[in-house]
Amino acid sequence: QIRLQRPTSASRHPSLRPTRIHSSADGEVPWNFGFQMNERYLQWDDSASRQLVRQVVAEKMDLTLEEVDVKMGEVAALIPDLVSKLSCTRADVLVGMMQDVQGLAQKLLTLRELLPGVNVSGLVSRYPALLDYDMVQLRERLEVMRSQLPGVAVESVVEGEPMLLKADIPAVLANIRRILPHSDAVQVLVGQPQMVLDMTSAGMPSAVDVEGPPEVSTRASRVA
Repeated sequence: QIRLQRPTSASRHPSLRPTRIHSSADGEVPWNFGFQMNERYLQWDDSASRQLVRQVVAEKMDLTLEEVDVKMGEVAALIPDLVSKLSCTRADVLVGMMQDVQGLAQKLLTLRELLPGVNVSGLVSRYPALLDYDMVQLRERLEVMRSQLPGVAVESVVEGEPMLLKADIPAVLANIRRILPHSDAVQVLVGQPQMVLDMTSAGMPSAVDVEGPPEVSTRASRVA
């Protein structure tokens, strides 16, 4: 049974100073955090739900609450938009981020390269499953989208509906043209992306379950 505790002064870190992360594969990762993480950015104790998530993370990782705070400070330095969503982020998602901060930093760098102009911190905070994508396949899918959607700012479309990355874009466009022969298929896809995705694929995972739901295979469906 998980008991909620109000953190003592010893369990709160007034100054968590992120340092530059190093990659064992490529040497130094060119990521400068550029700000100091402190209580203004990371506050676990402002709601019961945050405290619950914090304690579940500690239990899953076999860490003290103080150690969880330090690791969360490292993650928050990389994904500052996540801080405001701690109370509605599942513990299993946070655990995955904390277990490999160096790998997380490298994935974020790759996403920034693949999606220029996109607030990657905000995107990952809303849709953390993006971190589970194979980055090589993600690059290929983006190339397909750019070739199939000429003149469209694909980065903005993905930022608005990231589940499109799971869709078979050529097939989706073909079906739109079949069902709506007098419409501009590209504009339909760009303007109403959820119309071409089923509810399971287009919906974000529930944040109600702190522990996280069982693994469920989801896929984007084509327009019927």
